[in-house]
Amino acid sequence: AVAEAAAEEEDGEEAGEDELLVGAAEGGGAADAAPSADDEAVRARARAILQAVQGKLLPQLYNHIKDPKTEGARVSVALAVLKLLKLMPPRVLKLQLRGFLMRLVATLSSREKSVRQKGREALAMVAVELGAEHFGAIAYELQS
Repeated sequence: AVAEAAAEEEDGEEAGEDELLVGAAEGGGAADAAPSADDEAVRARARAILQAVQGKLLPQLYNHIKDPKTEGARVSVALAVLKLLKLMPPRVLKLQLRGFLMRLVATLSSREKSVRQKGREALAMVAVELGAEHFGAIAYELQS
């Protein structure tokens, strides 16, 4: 019974997520009439895009945040990843934000001053881009 309730809850979240994705893609709201075959096709395409971004693109971008030569953070890549995350549904941003911030904060513990400086620059730009709404998450990761 618990598994069924969780599955129903996930379906509800996915439906809301689909409405957000479809609304953003079409420029309209979720208050339209009954879903048509076109709406279902758009939702299926939106789900496929979301899965591709989460499963393939984000992990590759995460690998490029850290510069292999200096072990520092690449500020431009970090900002690009953040902007991509902000385009995703809020649930995805919430799930991915902690790991993203942990990668940036990890550069602050480096022995090299230049690496720490790049990490601070990246984190400062990320904080500005995220805004006050997510400042608590940044502070939490810095604390841990």
